[in-house]
Amino acid sequence: MQKVILMKGDKIGEGELGKMVGAGFIQAICMQCEKNQKLLPKAIVFLNNSVLFGLEETNKEVFAALKKLESMGVELEFCETCLNYFNIKDKLAVGRINHAMYISELLLSAEVLSL
Repeated sequence: MQKVILMKGDKIGEGELGKMVGAGFIQAICMQCEKNQKLLPKAIVFLNNSVLFGLEETNKEVFAALKKLESMGVELEFCETCLNYFNIKDKLAVGRINHAMYISELLLSAEVLSL
């Protein structure tokens, strides 16, 4: 069964350290997948404020890692409701915008790793 990574926010943990850890994990996933294509997840789903990672100006290193993952075939799915909430739908520069029905089907059909 293919894996889907669920990003529930822009942090893993709390505070500034949590932001660093969240960004670091996305970069580490990219590096691991470059070394071993068998590790590639089917998709990464971005909910809540993790949708900010889809903007180039949020974190250039994370954005570059996402572009690389996308070029390797990983689906990057950004929650439309979340993008609308932050009023950034038109600024998304990687991946694609999707709705809850598609995202829920994707999550129910895969092994989900939640970060």
